[in-house]
Amino acid sequence: MRWSTGCSKDARTVRSVDIVCEETDLVRGEVYIRHSNKCHASWAQVYFGFPLEKGETGNAEIRQFDSHKIFMRLYDCASPGGNGKVSPGQLSCYSAMVNNPAGNYARAQGVWSKNGIYFWGFGNTSYY
Repeated sequence: MRWSTGCSKDARTVRSVDIVCEETDLVRGEVYIRHSNKCHASWAQVYFGFPLEKGETGNAEIRQFDSHKIFMRLYDCASPGGNGKVSPGQLSCYSAMVNNPAGNYARAQGVWSKNGIYFWGFGNTSYY
């Protein structure tokens, strides 16, 4: 979607954080907020350092907040406009975009699930 709209052309990474397994402190990947000034839009992207294995999935979520940091909406890789959750053998996915003009905020969360445990590892960015 962002390629057909041209939003990826001026996109830059504005926030990032590691995706960490709480039990082992293993860093499994990284989640980013990507932002396009041209489109006034932000989206989340997750990247895992090596392909996911059988029983693992990954996801990136973008949350939109108003000027008072009150939650408005959430999209993930499985939302229309995203490219689908990360499956075994894959490395990354991106979420649908949220409108993020000056005055609004966005945060991203990356999730690594293993053997049905959704939050096996995760990371949350700061606000942008």
